[in-house]
Amino acid sequence: MGEKALKALLAAEDRDLRSHSLTALLRELDETHAQRWQRQARALDKLYAPTRDPDALGDELPADVFGPEDGAAALQAAEELLGWASVQLP
Repeated sequence: MGEKALKALLAAEDRDLRSHSLTALLRELDETHAQRWQRQARALDKLYAPTRDPDALGDELPADVFGPEDGAAALQAAEELLGWASVQLP
């Protein structure tokens, strides 16, 4: 949700969207936005590889690494980014 929101902002300006890193996408927008939304972007970036690559956690089970609080924090971060981005779109 956060990645799609940032890519929508970049697409509206006909700009590069090739990264999956929210931190990199924010920097592509501009430094002010990167600083303002850095906490949310980092929270979501940390979850990208471990939730998509079955070997990213080694022998650990996802249930042993991620708890309900991680999901709640990720959802909040994504909702905040989506809310901001939706206001920015023309």
